[in-house]
Amino acid sequence: MPRTIIFQKFILYIFSFLYIFNPGNFVSFNLAYVLGVSSLAYLYLNKKYTFLMLSNKRIFLLFFISILFFFYLIFFYLFGKLDALLRGYSFLVIWISIFCSLTIVGMFKNLYDVTFDNFLKFLMNIACIQIFFVILSVFLPSFRDWVLSTARQTDILMISNDAGSGLRSFGLSSGFTSTFPMLMGICSIFSLYLVITKKEIHEKIKYLIISALLIFSIILNARTGLIPVMLFFLILPIYFLLKKDFKNVIIFLSIIILLVILPNINLSDNDYFFRLMQGVDEFGSLSEGKKTGTFEALSNMWFFPDNTFNFLFGEGVKIVGAFPKGSDIGFIQDVFMFGLIPTIFLSICLGYVFFPLFRNIKSYFGILFLLIFIVSLLFFYMKGVTFYANEVSNLIILMLCFVVFGNSLMKEK
Repeated sequence: MPRTIIFQKFILYIFSFLYIFNPGNFVSFNLAYVLGVSSLAYLYLNKKYTFLMLSNKRIFLLFFISILFFFYLIFFYLFGKLDALLRGYSFLVIWISIFCSLTIVGMFKNLYDVTFDNFLKFLMNIACIQIFFVILSVFLPSFRDWVLSTARQTDILMISNDAGSGLRSFGLSSGFTSTFPMLMGICSIFSLYLVITKKEIHEKIKYLIISALLIFSIILNARTGLIPVMLFFLILPIYFLLKKDFKNVIIFLSIIILLVILPNINLSDNDYFFRLMQGVDEFGSLSEGKKTGTFEALSNMWFFPDNTFNFLFGEGVKIVGAFPKGSDIGFIQDVFMFGLIPTIFLSICLGYVFFPLFRNIKSYFGILFLLIFIVSLLFFYMKGVTFYANEVSNLIILMLCFVVFGNSLMKEK
């Protein structure tokens, strides 16, 4: 392989990793600035490709709704709602995400065959880079101390940059205890799917190991990321029946046995599995009709503005961490920030924008996998705001750009 190709692939992987995870450890300002400027330079030098991309109606709509909500929230800011400025800027960062995604797709098509299978493997490789940093954080405490001590606490273009806590935050990312494990949860179901569909035994083993390490990284940081995995294992029997794939029944039964045995193993004293076992206990209490831990906290976070006008059109206020009553729930946050009607409007627009991605996931993985993907995103939205500059949005916008322009790029090659 020519050295120039190796160097281009190295740049592609480094750029993609920094774009998706946006670690705040290397510079005091947001990496989105540097990546955005670099992307604009790349797009300027590839004008034909750029015009093809930016003329797409869905990409244009994504640009439009981002600027529309920016000005809507600036209106609140002009009336003294300072929280609205930060949320407004988060919509502008979506522009940077689009530019970076278009750049990554453009670089990818110059180095690989433009197929969804190759792109999925590329994303798995990016996840493996993160797995390396997670493992490094576990076995090299000095590295983890450096990550926590150098993490950016605030940034005008980040609605949240979670520096983590002493119990969690393993890896090299930004939203350690929120969007980072959510992203790893999405990657884990991609990897688990490859375990089932790959025919070669060495491929199955490879992706099984990757899946286990992805799940371990989720456990270390936040249990919310396990939602896609849990849904995957619940729907897996239906998938086998529809595909008439009885060879994987033994694997499935083995996993079920493991899940049955796991709660009986005393892992509560293990620092890495303590919160996982807490979650198991919370689910057990919920099955008995008792809300404890996370479920009790979320039940107290479900409330709306008292004023009907504010309920419909928002107050421009940040409700996370509010005293005496706050909410982490993404839907509640959006209602307080810009209201029920704009929230519904935004959801409909995003559904239209990302429809090609959903259609492609259905075509490649099947309808059951698509349901897992969408339901997981809805669960994440219930846990926190997801559509802003974060790992989950970055990944989904990147996948959208690849899917939207895949056929056009194949024709060019």
